[in-house]
Amino acid sequence: MNTVHYFPDIAVLSLKAAEHIVSLIFRTVDINGECSVFLAGGNTPRLCYQHMSRLLVSMDRDAQFQNKVHWFFGDERYVEKTHSDRNEKMIRETLFELFSPDAGNLHFWDSPPVSAAECGARYNIMLSEFFSSRQPDIAILGLGADGHTASLFPGSEVETQNSLRSALTPQRKENAFAVYIPSSGLYRLTVSALFLKRVRYSVFLVSGQEKHAAFSRLMQNDMSLPSAWVVNGQSIFFATNELQ
Repeated sequence: MNTVHYFPDIAVLSLKAAEHIVSLIFRTVDINGECSVFLAGGNTPRLCYQHMSRLLVSMDRDAQFQNKVHWFFGDERYVEKTHSDRNEKMIRETLFELFSPDAGNLHFWDSPPVSAAECGARYNIMLSEFFSSRQPDIAILGLGADGHTASLFPGSEVETQNSLRSALTPQRKENAFAVYIPSSGLYRLTVSALFLKRVRYSVFLVSGQEKHAAFSRLMQNDMSLPSAWVVNGQSIFFATNELQ
């Protein structure tokens, strides 16, 4: 059953979410010997990642721990590696500020000049190979005012390598792909809804009055929202009080 926890502000939410996520990571490593974590971009998780970085360092008593956690990116902006809007840059500056993971366990998206469709195809292949006999463990997710999560935007279109586009649906079978967003004219790179629905523990971080309507619809399982496509019964929501 999905669980919702409310907090007075983003500061308290971030700390409590970080404690919960880090606890899940250590528990999963203890049980399975490894853990996979999918990271969200945007502004909401920034403080949470800073807390996670500190907690991972303070709680790590295993010299091989860095080798046991694999870090993936639930979505990415289709911009150059050094661009200030890139999720990778924000996460390096927060989550990996104090905690230094094994470089081979960081699974970044490709970037231009590789085409958006090819970036999506490469990530899809990597996920297919890595998770051929594994279940993804943890996904940190956000929620946009329009009801998107990761880069699964309402009205977006999947871009294929033959330059064809088709409407994004919850049944899209690839693990990852590029999407074109007509409202902005931009491309994004994202893991699919079907893949995210497989995740053992999905943790949503939601803050901001502007998201009240979308959050209410998500709590009512409104399947017109892409965020509702990934909720799987084991999802936990960390939200600020203004969203009640």
